[in-house]
Amino acid sequence: MTTFRLALASTIVAAFSFGCVRPASLPPSHFRLTVLEIANDASAHATLIKIQTVGAASISVDQELDHNSIGLSALDSSSLQEGSVAILASHFVPAGDESSYLQTLIRVSTPNGNYAGGPATYTLPRTAALSSTLKITAKSGVYSWNKAVEIATLQDHPVTLTVGKATR
Repeated sequence: MTTFRLALASTIVAAFSFGCVRPASLPPSHFRLTVLEIANDASAHATLIKIQTVGAASISVDQELDHNSIGLSALDSSSLQEGSVAILASHFVPAGDESSYLQTLIRVSTPNGNYAGGPATYTLPRTAALSSTLKITAKSGVYSWNKAVEIATLQDHPVTLTVGKATR
């Protein structure tokens, strides 16, 4: 059932990931972040973070022991580029088990199908709640390149997004 929820959420996020690209005015070396909450309840969560920038760039997501990065190529330095970060989570407590489990997928992607990031499973105390284990902290707005922006916390550790040159 949990795998089904993650698969369903992935499909929904993919459908919303990339819409029409409209010209937007962005200052040089800046990017626009748009946060879309797709689903949120006690056992499942899906958020899509859309990124727009002008010209070629890289998108990097870092968390405690993980780093994922993809590049956005541009035909010219004035073309609008889009990418996204999908944050999916499913929390479940098996009957008779002393623990609960959190399955996550934090995936960076581009409209042409390139992606980085994969699933992870965490063992939690039985009484742990999804809402206290994963918190989306991203705010829609315009941000400077090459400065890490916290987009979430996972088990009290920051998940950061950097757009510009690769962070590592």
